[in-house]
Amino acid sequence: MVKRLQTCWVVAAETAASRAFYEDLIGLEPAFADGERWVQYRVGGASFAIGAPGEHVLGAAAVGGGAVPVFEVEGLDAQLLKLEAAGADVLSLRDMGPHGRVLSLRDPAGNVVQLFERAP
Repeated sequence: MVKRLQTCWVVAAETAASRAFYEDLIGLEPAFADGERWVQYRVGGASFAIGAPGEHVLGAAAVGGGAVPVFEVEGLDAQLLKLEAAGADVLSLRDMGPHGRVLSLRDPAGNVVQLFERAP
C-alpha cells in the first residue's frame, strides 16, 4: 500500500553546480548532505534531492535521465513478491541500514521508480 510520495531526486554529475543552482537560485535549504554524494531538501511534506551518479543503480548513465520518484510503502517484501509475480522489471533491493530499504524498478515506459520502506 502506497502511503505517500517520499521524495523525488535527480542525478547530477556535478553535484556542487546543482547544489548552487537549487540553493542559490531556487532558494532551497539543505536538510541533509552526504558530501558530494547526496543532498536532500525538505519541500512541504515531501523532499527533493540531488544524487551523484554512484547513488543510482544505473550510475553515470542516469545523468540527465530525469527524476526518480520514491514512494514510501509498508510491506516492501510483499510488494516485491507482487511485482515479481507480475513480471515487473526489478533492478535492485538495497538495504540502507538504519534508514530502511529501497527497491528500484522500471515502470512500463522504462522510467526508474523506487519504493522505500523505513527501518522498524
